[in-house]
Amino acid sequence: MERKTESGQATPVMEVHLQMSEGDSDHSPSGRPIIDRRPQPRPLGTEPQRIIDEWFDRSGLRSGDAVQTLEQQNKAKCLCYTWKDCFVMTLNDLWATDLVEHTIDVEEGSIPFRLKQPFYSADERKFASRLFPQMESAGLIYPGISPWGAYAQFPIKKSGDRRVVMNDN
Repeated sequence: MERKTESGQATPVMEVHLQMSEGDSDHSPSGRPIIDRRPQPRPLGTEPQRIIDEWFDRSGLRSGDAVQTLEQQNKAKCLCYTWKDCFVMTLNDLWATDLVEHTIDVEEGSIPFRLKQPFYSADERKFASRLFPQMESAGLIYPGISPWGAYAQFPIKKSGDRRVVMNDN
């Protein structure tokens, strides 16, 4: 694929797409359906407050300081319960989507660049060895070899947990 620059010159574009097998266009590689558009508005749930409270307690969600009265708390919990399919507890609960497309513009004749693999600490290796197999089994990532490459970094969040950041500099 090529893209025209402001001067009208064509430049090659490298595209990254999820590859679906023939006949499985409505399912992700993990077999779960793909949510191909943003959810439509829905009415608030009408379940008894006891059921909503039990779900909310199990979900691990917390209401912030803006929710002060019991009525506001119940409304916020009901809203979250109505959209409970948007909240996941594990990576396997995530659904695939086609809302994101990623392209990288490259100039003609560009030479692929791969960053040197860094040395990870024991804690970073432990985090990666726990997280990446879960992400792979959930169909979120897959092993690959590319002439273009960057390494992952694992900074510590305020909570003390780690997160994954891709450094493409």
